[in-house]
Amino acid sequence: MAFVARSQIPPRGLNWSSEGKWVHLAKIGFEKYLLHKIRRGTSEPFYEKLALYALGIRKLRFKQGACPMTLDSAVFRFAGVMVLASLALAHWVHPGWLWLTAFAGLNMLQAGFSGFCPVAAVFKRLGVRPGASFK
Repeated sequence: MAFVARSQIPPRGLNWSSEGKWVHLAKIGFEKYLLHKIRRGTSEPFYEKLALYALGIRKLRFKQGACPMTLDSAVFRFAGVMVLASLALAHWVHPGWLWLTAFAGLNMLQAGFSGFCPVAAVFKRLGVRPGASFK
């Protein structure tokens, strides 16, 4: 079954649903198309922009330099999330998740001595601005 709703913020303007073999094939086609776009890293073509405009969907514009996150803050945030997530998983799922906390701590320790952090290398490849610690 497929369900499409326009404008999830009330008042909802349009709701549509359908089921059948063609819906299943349309879902598969859309997923293949989306994965193709992700793998190629292409931006949206003009017909997607036109379709979004026709549906009344406006996109947010990203301003260059508006993101204050540097490589340092991204690494520290990632480490904090990993430690907190592993503690939560150890509490509610299994105590073995504490090994993730130990791994994150050892990685921060070696990064302090060597100056190399694997997470910083990944974030750098993703285009995060360099900071004072990791360049």
